[in-house]
Amino acid sequence: MKKLVFTAIALGFSVGVNAACTRNDLTGTWMVYSSGDNVNASRCQLIFPKKGDVIATTCTDALNNTGTGTFTVSSFDSTCNLRAYLNTDAGSIWVDAFVSKGKDSMSGLWLNTNSLNSGSFNGSKK
Repeated sequence: MKKLVFTAIALGFSVGVNAACTRNDLTGTWMVYSSGDNVNASRCQLIFPKKGDVIATTCTDALNNTGTGTFTVSSFDSTCNLRAYLNTDAGSIWVDAFVSKGKDSMSGLWLNTNSLNSGSFNGSKK
C-alpha cells in the first residue's frame, strides 16, 4: 500500500512538472471565439510570433463587421495563465485565460474597460 501511495504522489509531481507552460507554447496561430453582454459574438485570429509579445489581430463579429487591434501579452506563467490586453477603437479589452494541459486550447474571460461589457471566450491552436 505504501508503494502505491508513493507511486501516485511521484506521478502527480511529475505530471505537474511536465505540464508547466512556457512562452513558446503560445507560438503559432490561434482562433478565438468570444461572446458577452451587449456585444455580438466574434472570431479573432491571433498569430503569436516566436519572439515579442505584441501582435496585430483582426476580428470579425457575427454581423460580419471587422476590426483590427493590437494584442499584447502582459504575462504567461508556468501555470499556463495568460493575461493580456487588446487595444481597439472600442477601447482596451483585458483578458485572463488558461491554456490547456495539451497546450492546444484556451478559455477565459474578457472585460472592456471603457464600456464595462464582459464575456468569455474559447480558442484553439491551428
